[in-house]
Amino acid sequence: MVIRNILKAGLNFIWPLKCHICDIALDPLSDMVFCERCEGGFRRNTLAPSGYINRYYDSVTSPYIYEGIMREAIHLFKYKRDEAAGGRLAELLCETIPDDGIICGADVIVPLPLYKRNLRKRRYNQAMVLAKMVSERSGLPITESLKKHKATPAQTGLSAKKRASNVKGAFICEDARRINGKRVLLVDDVYTTGNTADEASRVLKKAGARSVDVLTLARSL
Repeated sequence: MVIRNILKAGLNFIWPLKCHICDIALDPLSDMVFCERCEGGFRRNTLAPSGYINRYYDSVTSPYIYEGIMREAIHLFKYKRDEAAGGRLAELLCETIPDDGIICGADVIVPLPLYKRNLRKRRYNQAMVLAKMVSERSGLPITESLKKHKATPAQTGLSAKKRASNVKGAFICEDARRINGKRVLLVDDVYTTGNTADEASRVLKKAGARSVDVLTLARSL
């Protein structure tokens, strides 16, 4: 431990440890990614997990609100390839889910997939990073049976109606045996209008999923 701390202090002298959001100096012996001020600024979602009428998914759980500093953190993870930020966000997701929440009622985890061209560009799927941490903490298996086989324009700035038509037919289930009869936990980073999650859930239900509960790190208000 002493040698490890000496090495970390030496590395910090060369490459100072800083908050990934505000660049303030961090404790060189810590494993912090965000400073206490930034992490404390992540606004918790106080809305109770709820069901949705006229949707294919059965419920949505999102522990944080997608705004301000949380939005910055997710953008670092999602668009700037900041894997350390992604790792910490995945930890926070797991830390905020109650033991008796939707995880205990699931059989399998399905990360929302990226189109293959986008996956090559980003190098990793942010939903998979979150899903792996949830799997590690819960012991639930992950299946990648759900695939995105159609490129879709960015959803940002589109109306709810256009978002819905944008993702129609974007997903397929390649191995229904891994889904049929299962209670699915669909994992993604952000819940906005719910249209992407709904289309993915439609495909999963068509493949025989008994239920689909959506888990995201944050949601828009």
